[in-house]
Amino acid sequence: MNRVYLIKIFQIKINLKNNFFLGAILLLTPTYSEDFWTRAMRLHYEHRVSFFNSIKIKEGSKIFIGDSITEQCNWNELFNDALIVNRGIGGDITSGVFKRLNFLKDCKPSSIFLMIGTNNLGQGNNPKEIYKEYRQIVEKILELAPESDLYIQSILPINQKLFSMPRPNYTNDKINFLNSLLKKIEHNKVKYLDLNKYFQDVDGNLDKNFSSDGLHLNGLGYQNWKKYLQNKNIFKSVLSR
Repeated sequence: MNRVYLIKIFQIKINLKNNFFLGAILLLTPTYSEDFWTRAMRLHYEHRVSFFNSIKIKEGSKIFIGDSITEQCNWNELFNDALIVNRGIGGDITSGVFKRLNFLKDCKPSSIFLMIGTNNLGQGNNPKEIYKEYRQIVEKILELAPESDLYIQSILPINQKLFSMPRPNYTNDKINFLNSLLKKIEHNKVKYLDLNKYFQDVDGNLDKNFSSDGLHLNGLGYQNWKKYLQNKNIFKSVLSR
């Protein structure tokens, strides 16, 4: 009964100021929506970095660095290992990762898993330019954490059929070309992990079993990622528990 009463009062107030209220919506909504999402992304980024800076990472940790595809997984739970640390931030790009790498100089991680570049492609960046920035990231990681095992993880495929809106800059041709460049970085201190093929369907797209939106992974997708690392004998000491 109280709920019905409140709704009626709300409707009456809107009707009394109908013209002003609707005018305000038409005037403010487009600007507010754009500013809201830009601000939301910026604040999320700042809050994540602030949180990272407030935490001291234990020596010997395994660190995952990347964008939303990395951030959205609870890696320590996936592998049942408290020493796995998530340093993913949704929306991040290569230049953003480069700027926030200084935390590595004090924590002496045992291994680092890097996946970044999807959002660069989404912004229309040239794969060759992304590759140049990627090399800078790798060089800085090797400088800050020379004793760590560094794993470059290939960019995952996408499935445009699952996109909720057109995203013309995301194509598997660009992703495959970028991955072919990233593989060139591999040497005795840097290992390249070709996750891409492990997530493809028969047409080379991101398998719909692993994603609902064609870009990010669902639970089964992260389990598939875990299985890939198991098959590569990575985290052997953890997985043998």
